[in-house]
Amino acid sequence: TGAPEVDVPLVGEDDVQLGFGYEPPSQPAQPSFGAGPLGHMESHSAAATQPSPRDSYRELQPDDGPSAGAGPSTSAGGASTSAAGAGGSEPPAIRVWVRDPERSEAPSKLGIRTTYFTYLVRTESVLQGMRTDGTEVRRRFSEFDALHKLIKAHYRGYIIPPLPEKSFIDAKLAHEDFLRLRRADLQAFLRGIVSHPALRDAEALKLFLLQPGELQYNPAWISMLHGIGSTPDGNEGMVGALGVGGGGAVATAKATAGFNSLVAWVRHSVGVAAGSRRELDEDEQQLRHAKELMRDLERLLQLCCESARVMCGHMESLASDMYELGRNMGMLSKWEETLRAHSGTYTEAGYSASKRAADCKQLSYATARQHTLWKSASVKTAASLVRGLGLGAGVALHDYYIIMPEAVAALEERERCLDQIHDLEAELAAKQAELSKSGGAAGRGLQGRQTQGDRRAYTLTNAVDKLEEQLKACRDTYALVKGRNSEELRRLHLSREADFHAMMAHYSRVQAQLMQAAADMWRTTARQFAGEPVDSGALPADGDSPRLDE
Repeated sequence: TGAPEVDVPLVGEDDVQLGFGYEPPSQPAQPSFGAGPLGHMESHSAAATQPSPRDSYRELQPDDGPSAGAGPSTSAGGASTSAAGAGGSEPPAIRVWVRDPERSEAPSKLGIRTTYFTYLVRTESVLQGMRTDGTEVRRRFSEFDALHKLIKAHYRGYIIPPLPEKSFIDAKLAHEDFLRLRRADLQAFLRGIVSHPALRDAEALKLFLLQPGELQYNPAWISMLHGIGSTPDGNEGMVGALGVGGGGAVATAKATAGFNSLVAWVRHSVGVAAGSRRELDEDEQQLRHAKELMRDLERLLQLCCESARVMCGHMESLASDMYELGRNMGMLSKWEETLRAHSGTYTEAGYSASKRAADCKQLSYATARQHTLWKSASVKTAASLVRGLGLGAGVALHDYYIIMPEAVAALEERERCLDQIHDLEAELAAKQAELSKSGGAAGRGLQGRQTQGDRRAYTLTNAVDKLEEQLKACRDTYALVKGRNSEELRRLHLSREADFHAMMAHYSRVQAQLMQAAADMWRTTARQFAGEPVDSGALPADGDSPRLDE
């Protein structure tokens, strides 16, 4: 490929526990595919099994350094930067970390004390309007969730990074592994937003990253949430929808919007009349086909992730078997030493027992080294399949797997806009037909006494004017969301090409160096058993970890 060969140590001082996760790097801009919004796309299908898109096998180290990657780049046009893995590359314009989960308690609205965790969010940025050398704020999960809702509401059509699901079980919240996974998921979510040139300009993000104190008391934050029908604590639920409690106007608007959505869904599902189906233009047909391709890709990525997980599990099992063999051979060596002591060191039986003990001990050491090698190899293999270049500079299978549902949701936003346009057009045509039958527009007979027909015409005219305004707004929104969908799909295919190539190249190098390291170690052990001279530099010292480049 023209890329320089890199020796990747199986075990090193900077080893961390890695897994299937969502930590993307940015890819350099590349020329666009073809003419259409989809470029060159492949169609596949496969049966899907476990796990859920939200199941995350993510990196568990306490701090993963300055990398700003965050899942498959969601930038329009596919341009972003990589903070690691590319020597001499420019540092990212904005870097975000999520650290130090801290337990807190607070009374709920019902007077019951509830437990929650806050996370330290640190931001370093040179972006215009967000310049900071290191702002640190504490945020709880409900504030992350509110940010996700705001971004999703204000940036329809873009692929929004996924947010981990909320947990209501205190015992689970306090579990150390859960907190490490949650921290990594939240960090990936923020990095996915700040790496997107459109999403990172959101006012909600600026407030979230830079505003000190609790956001639930910030007027600007509260105003944004009310604008989308939510509340600072995220408890809109059924009570809000029914208009109980404060915010009656917002609750009523939400209830109306929910009812209208239900009516639109029924109309779309039932198909009020066979002739009401509209002919879709070529771009719309391509985008709808792209949605089906995304679902196929999600199922295939799910199968690949599961296969990779099983393979890494087999490698770990092999490492455990090596450990057990080495331990048992060590016990056998000690037993032979005991037999030698009973038989006498200088007797024939004692001499034979001493040789057997030495051989068992030699094999015990060899399998112990192989145990370390294969255990580390399983970690590095998972890293190479998940993060492209393995040490923080790439994205791969699971990163794309968890983003596919978000890609489908972004495409469905456009379809909902188009369905709404069709509904408004049908309603407008009905009103206009009714107005024509009424015998004229209102306003011409307003002098003197109005007839019932004049009042009816006046009402219909106002209804037609409002429907025309709504239809224009819906068409503008549809065009905007459609353009965003096309940009995101083009970027997704370009970035997947680069990410998958980097992942597969690195995975191949890791496996080649793994097999070479294992073969060299066994070859050295075989020479020792054969009594051949062995270079002392080929043998790791006791306690040293084998490396791929040794």
